[in-house]
Amino acid sequence: MLEQHCSHLKRLAMLDFSKPKIFPEGKLPIALKELNIERCPVLDCSKILLYTALGSLIIEGKCHKLESFPLGSMPMLNYVSIWECEDLKSICASNGSHQYLSRLSYLHIYHCTNFTSLQIEDEFSATNLNLLTLWHCMTLKSLPEQVRSLFPSLEHLSLQYCPEIESFPEEGLSSKLKTIEIGRTNKLIASMMRRAWGLRTLPSLIGFELSGAELESLFQMNMCCHLL
Repeated sequence: MLEQHCSHLKRLAMLDFSKPKIFPEGKLPIALKELNIERCPVLDCSKILLYTALGSLIIEGKCHKLESFPLGSMPMLNYVSIWECEDLKSICASNGSHQYLSRLSYLHIYHCTNFTSLQIEDEFSATNLNLLTLWHCMTLKSLPEQVRSLFPSLEHLSLQYCPEIESFPEEGLSSKLKTIEIGRTNKLIASMMRRAWGLRTLPSLIGFELSGAELESLFQMNMCCHLL
C-alpha cells in the first residue's frame, strides 16, 4: 500500500484522473506537505482536510464535494491556489477551527463562479498573508469587513472580474499594501471614484493598475489628481 512504501512522501500530484471518486483516505502519509490535484472531476476532495500538515495546496478543475473550505482546519498552510472549482462557495475560519492562520502567505482563487464568501473571524487573522488574488469570482459581493486587521501584512491585492464587489470595507486596507490591481470590477471602480480613490491612506503603495473602466472619463472628470 502507498502509505507502507512511501511513508516519507512529502509531495503528491494527482493529474487527469477521471475514474477515482474517493480520495485515498488513510492511504497517504499524514505528514504530506504538498498536494496538487488537477483535472480530477469526480474525485471527492472533502477528504483532503484530513491532511493537516499540508503547507501547499493546489486544486485545479472541479473539486467535487468541496463547497466550503475551512482554512483554520489546516494551520500549516502557506500557499493555497484553487482554480475553476464550481462547487466551492466559501472559504472560512471560525470558532470551529482549532488553529490560527499565521503561516498563510498566499491565497489565490481563480474562476470559482459560485464562490460567494471569504469569511474569517477576528481571532483567526492571517497575520502573514502577503498576496490575495481573486479572479473571476462572479458572485463574490465583498471582502471581509475587517480586512485590514485580518490581513495586516497584505502587500499585493488583485481583483479581476469580480463584478458584484461594490466597495472596500469601511476600515480600509492594509497600510503595507504595495500593489493593487483591479480589472473588470466596475462597481468597485465606481465606488472608488466617488471617494476620490482613497489611496492616500496607503503610504506603501507603489503600483496601482486599473482596467475595464472608461479611462477617458477619468481625465474628463479631473480625477487623476487624486491618485497620489
